Amino acid sequence: MPGCVSYVTHTASGGTSYDHLTGNWTIGTITAPQQVSLDITVTVISEGSCINIAQVHACDQADLDSTPNNDGGDQSEDDEDNAMLTAYTPGVALDPAAKNDTLLIDADGDGFVSSGDTILYEIIIWNEGTADATGVVFTDTPDPNTTLVAGSVTTSQGTINTGNNLGPPPDTSINISVGILPAGGPALGNATFSFLVTVNDDLPPGLRYIYNQGLFTSNEAPPQYTDDPYTGENDDPTGTRLGSALRGVPVFPNVYLGVIAAIGVGLLAYFIRKTLVHQ
Repeated sequence: MPGCVSYVTHTASGGTSYDHLTGNWTIGTITAPQQVSLDITVTVISEGSCINIAQVHACDQADLDSTPNNDGGDQSEDDEDNAMLTAYTPGVALDPAAKNDTLLIDADGDGFVSSGDTILYEIIIWNEGTADATGVVFTDTPDPNTTLVAGSVTTSQGTINTGNNLGPPPDTSINISVGILPAGGPALGNATFSFLVTVNDDLPPGLRYIYNQGLFTSNEAPPQYTDDPYTGENDDPTGTRLGSALRGVPVFPNVYLGVIAAIGVGLLAYFIRKTLVHQ
C-alpha cells in the first residue's frame, strides 16, 4: 500500500489469500475462463498524491507478452498496472461575493437614481467547497444616506434576526442566521436573500454615490465582504451612482436574479430588471 493510506480490510476471491503486511496476493491455479478479484479498503491518512502499483510477481508458466516481477517503473506490460490517488483535506472558502443593485421603484419616473427611489439588493449564496459550511451568517448595514425598508428582508433558509422589525424603532440593519450550506455547489442547494432600501430625501450637497457592503461569516472560513463586480477591484462596496441612467429596458421585466455570493470556488451573477449603470 502507498504511504498516504492505511489498510482496513480486504475481500479476496475464494481459493486465494492476501497478506496485507507483505502485500502478496497468492492466487494459485486459474482455470480458463476463470477470473479472480481482490478488493482492499483503506483509510486516507495524509494529503497529496500517491500511486498504488500491482504486478504479477511469480508464475510457473511462461507468459508470451510479459515477464513477472520486472516492473521498470512505467507499468508498460499487461501483467502490471497502477492507480493514482490524490487526497486533500476538506475545506470551506468564502469567495468574493458579488453584489448587484437594481432600481426597483423610480418614485419620480425620471429614469435616474434619486431621492425617494427604492433599490433592491438580492443575494444567492452557495458552497463550492469540499466540506459543509456551518454557522453561516449574513449581515448588512445600508448606506447612511439610505433607509432600510423594514419588513422587506427575505431569506430562503435560516432565521432573520434583524431587518423586519417595524418598531418603533424600526430595524436599520440586517442579520440572518443562514445555518448550514452543503458542499458541492448550487446543484446541491443554495440560499437566497433580498431586501429593499429607499434613498433619503436630505442628501448632502455634492453626494455622487451611495454604497452598500454585506459580510458573510462561517465557522470554517475567514470573513468575506461582498464585492462590486463592476469595478475590477476585490472586496469593495457596491456603489450606486446618483443621477445615473438605467442600463435598458429588461426583456423579462417581472423576473430577476441578483447578487450572488459563493462559498468555496466560483461566482455567478445574473440579474434581469432595470439595472443601474456604474460609472
